[in-house]
Amino acid sequence: MYAFIVFNEARDMRIAKRTLRRCKLYCSKKYLFWKHYKLTAVDTADSPSNIIWENLEISKLENFARSFTTFIIVVIILIISFGIIYCLKAF
Repeated sequence: MYAFIVFNEARDMRIAKRTLRRCKLYCSKKYLFWKHYKLTAVDTADSPSNIIWENLEISKLENFARSFTTFIIVVIILIISFGIIYCLKAF
């Protein structure tokens, strides 16, 4: 789950980030959970036009499957390329 919060002033953002860091260090763990989601990181986000919103819905498993499939395809293409080069040099 992702959340994007827009602050009116940069000072408000710095205060919120500082408060969360302190809470992670000193608060009990029940404050770091919200509706069964663990709050793990707070970062300054890119501009909304730089975010690919559709990719936020892709699960980690699906992302891994896509990356692995791409890796396998690249390895196969490399093996075929080296095979072609080897055969051309042999003749």
